[in-house]
Amino acid sequence: MKVYIGPYTNNRYVADFHYKYMNKKYKYDWEESSTRLEKLLEKLEGWCQTILDATINKLISKRKRKINVRIDNYDIWSMDHTLAHIALPMLKQLRDNKHGSPFVSKEDLPEHLRFTEREDAVFGHGYYDKSLNVTEEEREAVDEKFQSQWLWVLDQMIWSFEEELDEEEGDKNFYDPYAPDEVIEPRMYSVLKADGTVVEKEESFWSEKRERERGKFNKEKYDAYHKRKQNGFTLFGKYYQSLWD
Repeated sequence: MKVYIGPYTNNRYVADFHYKYMNKKYKYDWEESSTRLEKLLEKLEGWCQTILDATINKLISKRKRKINVRIDNYDIWSMDHTLAHIALPMLKQLRDNKHGSPFVSKEDLPEHLRFTEREDAVFGHGYYDKSLNVTEEEREAVDEKFQSQWLWVLDQMIWSFEEELDEEEGDKNFYDPYAPDEVIEPRMYSVLKADGTVVEKEESFWSEKRERERGKFNKEKYDAYHKRKQNGFTLFGKYYQSLWD
């Protein structure tokens, strides 16, 4: 595999001096221009933006992003494993550099990260519904919890892809140590002989030492491990279009 994806080329120039002036003056709490200066700046901004869109931005819009992807046959032998090598570092960088968060469904979150009825109201209406009597501290706490919800989802995805790339295939997660004096029976397999009888034989490469080092298989831990791993991949698919910075 060889992949080259260049930077986006659709960055456009924006005339925003009126917008910045109004935000600085009114602390983002404004609806329309009222003074002569504000109205003049608004008109100048619109005029400048029209010129930019007809000249520089028009040229920029015609540029295409450089993308070159070559897939070799061996890349699809274990395509899930191959993609994990790409998805994992991207997810980690997104988590460390993200500037926003999408909405996460309540059913996808653990209980402690789900919004209460009050928190739902504060998050949805707290900025303009004065009857809620929301304090700044409460609003900040709800906003922080909202960000934590998406971080939790990203962490589940990252864990699943890390386990996918684990050379030991997660064996350490669902084996329990044997007791020092516990007897370990050798692994056997059945062989059907020509005369129709069945005999049990010991596996050729089985050894008690290796079995004891690995531990005793725990079906409950095995099921829990793979359920969590699949959940991370399910979240990756469900929130695929939310993977942006």
